[in-house]
Amino acid sequence: MTSPARVLRGLLVVALCAAIVALVQIRPTGADKGGPLTRHGELGAQLRGETLHALAHRDRTARTIAVAAGDEYRATDGVLLVVPVTVTAVEHSLIVDAALLTADGSRYRPVEVPDQLTADVTLHPGIPMSGAVVFQVPRDRLAGAALVLLEAANTPVPAHEELRIDLDVDAAGARRMLATDGPAEVPQVSPA
Repeated sequence: MTSPARVLRGLLVVALCAAIVALVQIRPTGADKGGPLTRHGELGAQLRGETLHALAHRDRTARTIAVAAGDEYRATDGVLLVVPVTVTAVEHSLIVDAALLTADGSRYRPVEVPDQLTADVTLHPGIPMSGAVVFQVPRDRLAGAALVLLEAANTPVPAHEELRIDLDVDAAGARRMLATDGPAEVPQVSPA
């Protein structure tokens, strides 16, 4: 026969296990912890967030890029990745911040060149702006990369979401891009 103490102990173990399972299921997500909510999209498709809408177009690599002012920039290591993008502010004026997220979780900041969509360009609600974002990235990090766009930290409203656009580059696509990485032009920022 089982003693009442054993039954009670068994019930306590079951209750403890149920409590642990419940706590694991309700653990906070990135947005709950104060981090940005991530919205995922694809290259060539409009991605709609609460503060930003974005559409990234076919990207390309280059060892050298030319900007509208006539200046040329050369990659010191790796390649320059030029990602044309159209971005629209939804509710309030803002500045866009960008990063390139690689498959291994590394984030690369844009290279500082003129005529970039993130460089001192204020977006106003409802007015789409087109331009490009340029990254210098190691050749072996192109596969699986994604463009990340969010509201810059220096704006009055903190970023509560980020748009992550898969650049649709697998290993074979990365090799093709690198085989044709001649000079590229960075389009001027302009209303779309």
